[in-house]
Amino acid sequence: MGSRANICNGILGSAFLMIRPQLTAKADIRRLIRTRRRDIGALERQQASLQVAQQLETIFTTKFPSSKKHRLNVAAFIAQDGELDLTATIERLWNKGSKVYLPKLRPLPPNRLWFTHYTSQSPMEHNRYGIPEPATNQWIRPSRLDVVLMPLVAFDLTGRRLGMGGGFYDRTLAHLPRSAEIPLLIGVAFDQQQVTQVPVEKWDVPLNYVVTPSQIVTPSQITTPKQNLSLKNIQ
Repeated sequence: MGSRANICNGILGSAFLMIRPQLTAKADIRRLIRTRRRDIGALERQQASLQVAQQLETIFTTKFPSSKKHRLNVAAFIAQDGELDLTATIERLWNKGSKVYLPKLRPLPPNRLWFTHYTSQSPMEHNRYGIPEPATNQWIRPSRLDVVLMPLVAFDLTGRRLGMGGGFYDRTLAHLPRSAEIPLLIGVAFDQQQVTQVPVEKWDVPLNYVVTPSQIVTPSQITTPKQNLSLKNIQ
């Protein structure tokens, strides 16, 4: 994986981009981190994909009993705009007997997601944003998923996530009971997507973990703000 700082041990290296205090606007952070993410080279991307697959395997082994961890229902995503590729993770899940689901834009109500079953043989189509998704309307309720792997633009060490701004995941997951921690909500990113502080809104759905090639940001590090998940607040 090359030389990367181990944040869990408190060592910060040059691979991590720390946003200057004045760059606090979400648009500024998105623009800066998306550029940094797209600049990551092909070899580093391949290595990162394998490392994150191993990190996620560690979480699955820890959080789920042996009778369950090989038959999970896991929502993943197809990488876009330089996002971390989850192909290695998806193939591991298939090989172990778990089911994989991909997000699909719901026609009604707008700006929410279905999670549709995905296999290597699934016919695909492109949504209005050009993102591939399974060409089926057979979907699973979010409450029946064990894990949701979520893309993100930026994160910080409290586990806050900054997405693209559409609010799709927040709207879709807003009404899930969080006390049982099922599904696990796991943000997936490159180390270069870490920032000093992500602006947080009261309607943001909190993550259980953030996983990068070099670290797992754990629940003990994540602070959960009090939330008012009124959908009218999500822009």
